[in-house]
Amino acid sequence: MEVVAAVTSLASAFWAALAVVGLYLALVALGATTRRALTGAALLGAATFLWPYATLFYSEPQSAALLIWAVAFLLRGRAGLAGLCTYALVLVKASNVIMLPGLGFLALGDPRRWREGAYLRERELVLTPVFCAG
Repeated sequence: MEVVAAVTSLASAFWAALAVVGLYLALVALGATTRRALTGAALLGAATFLWPYATLFYSEPQSAALLIWAVAFLLRGRAGLAGLCTYALVLVKASNVIMLPGLGFLALGDPRRWREGAYLRERELVLTPVFCAG
């Protein structure tokens, strides 16, 4: 019985830790130095509401982790994993569907290249998992 209570109480903390690691990887994918990425991840973990929510049984740490990992996977070109994270994000809380347009624009990539027909056909493979998840 004590094992179940311990695992349950650590579940939100685990999701919060995943959000911090995901932000670090997303910042590195955006070109941040290791020091700046660590600073950004530390600020997420210690200077936002993620810390208090990690001690409660709300779904916000899960939502934050899944959204950050979806972005990190899109930045690294892993559309299938980003689609899985997006699908899980909507399953965790139905109101998270509001984040789909932003993820879709991120999946489209560089807006300066949208006029190129070949570029958009190439991005269809990225967009399909993200929007099928919604």
